[in-house]
Amino acid sequence: LQAEGEIMPLTKDVTEYSFRLLIFSIGWMAVSTAAFMDVFVFAKSRAGMQTATEEFGLEPSQRAAIYSSFYLGWLLGDPFFGWIADTWGRHPAVYSSMLLGFIFSMMGSMAVGPYSLFTVRLVAGICMGGADLVAFVFIMELSKLEQRATTASVMQGFFAIGVCLAAAIAVVFPSWRQQYLVSSLPAVIFMASYFWIPESPKWLAQQLRQGKLKGSEKLANSDAEVAGEHRSLLNLAGADKTAIRRHAAADSKDAASTGEAEKGKEEADEFTYMELLSDANVSRDLLLVCGVWLQSGFTYYGITLSAGNISSEVHLNMFLMGIVEIPAYLL
Repeated sequence: LQAEGEIMPLTKDVTEYSFRLLIFSIGWMAVSTAAFMDVFVFAKSRAGMQTATEEFGLEPSQRAAIYSSFYLGWLLGDPFFGWIADTWGRHPAVYSSMLLGFIFSMMGSMAVGPYSLFTVRLVAGICMGGADLVAFVFIMELSKLEQRATTASVMQGFFAIGVCLAAAIAVVFPSWRQQYLVSSLPAVIFMASYFWIPESPKWLAQQLRQGKLKGSEKLANSDAEVAGEHRSLLNLAGADKTAIRRHAAADSKDAASTGEAEKGKEEADEFTYMELLSDANVSRDLLLVCGVWLQSGFTYYGITLSAGNISSEVHLNMFLMGIVEIPAYLL
């Protein structure tokens, strides 16, 4: 255990950390590429480009609705897959969401009309949005405290690279159906790491302390070589549920030898969305952060997604919008 009860991450050396960071960064790049491909799919008709706008004869209102469907799905996918990640683990949540995101992003190339395109983009947004959220939490829990600033910067940098990759794909593949198909492929690279990425030790520790995992039966799902390390970190004396609860209570500063203390410890580990509103200071900070994110998102996506309407050089505009982000992340 580290300070304030934080579970030590599994990352043992620079090589292992770099590999995991690269994998999760590619995952974020896959989400970004899938999201910003719509700039070219719904661009105004131009010579040399085959857009869904032209093929389906989309009105501005229809374009806007389908355009927004992906981000509506993103809004729904974050809490849904966040709940899955807290309930069944980060590992199954991030890989299942990425797999489904890959499937439905690819299915966009098979749309037969505006309604089917709206539907597959909505579901793709739900899945890709969930993958985006859980991947970030997951890699942070696999990283050491001193690595987390670097982790966030690199992840954001790859998100910007995904914007550039979307522009490059649109140059090579002028058909919007080909664009949807090709832009879904980076997700395959991330999914190929399924057997090399362990479960989050923080999530495992929480489940053990709450008695939701019996002993160390699922520690092997994290990493067989560090199962003993998990036991050492958690100081588990036994494999049964009672021993786990007794240890959790002993670790708490306020814990007593009574059953109420043990119950209080378990309940303290189970957080809900309502916890964010139960304290005035937390609620205030939450509103401030949400306000900043809302304004940033409105500006960022408003400008980036309008690249197809700014000028005739839509590919160059989009590429440059991705490039200009990278220096900021490096700094």
